[in-house]
Amino acid sequence: MDQSAIHITRWGHAGPRVILVHGGAQGSEVGGERNFSAQRALADRRWQLVVPDRPGHGRSPDPGRPRIAAEVQELIPRFAAENAWGARKIHTELEKLGFTVGLATVSRSLAKRPPVRQKPQSWRTFLRNHRDGIVAMDFSAVSTVHFRVPYVWFVLAHGRRHVMHFNVTANPAAQWVVQQLREAFPEASVPAYLVHDRDSISSKSADEHWGHTESAGDEAGCTTDK
Repeated sequence: MDQSAIHITRWGHAGPRVILVHGGAQGSEVGGERNFSAQRALADRRWQLVVPDRPGHGRSPDPGRPRIAAEVQELIPRFAAENAWGARKIHTELEKLGFTVGLATVSRSLAKRPPVRQKPQSWRTFLRNHRDGIVAMDFSAVSTVHFRVPYVWFVLAHGRRHVMHFNVTANPAAQWVVQQLREAFPEASVPAYLVHDRDSISSKSADEHWGHTESAGDEAGCTTDK
């Protein structure tokens, strides 16, 4: 024992050595010296009695809360970030790995951890994740040999890259586009996202059609292309 770390009372100088330890007695403020005073007479019978005071009790100094191992300090935030685990789950996994640490200690370590800032989803990632539910519509002007400029309106499926619907008009208008959307997407086949330009015709027609289509549900919406 390191007598500089805890206080030790010794009785007797010869004979077999006996260490007196008792959970309740050693936990009291008076320490083992007073709690084992009745056994002191054994020292006169050629016994060496050793009575340690537990750290923080009796005359032993309080060492404070034990420090968490550096490896555990690294594992707690790592488990939380990589697996989205809470304190109880992390505590269980640490015990499986052979680490002895309290649940309250794990909770305090998580509380001190700065919040993880999630990187905003990029436009490319959005298109990749929702490609099967995204369609795009646009106009394309076509010059004829008679110097007329009809407008070709089309809908493109993002997932398979194919034209789902198209039509031609000399006078594009919002109501005309609404009718094309109705023909392109019956009630049971409305996609989740529609990508379109910011012009008034596309925005007004898309808002009107999507806003009156029940099958679109909560997931439906219009995404304005940049």
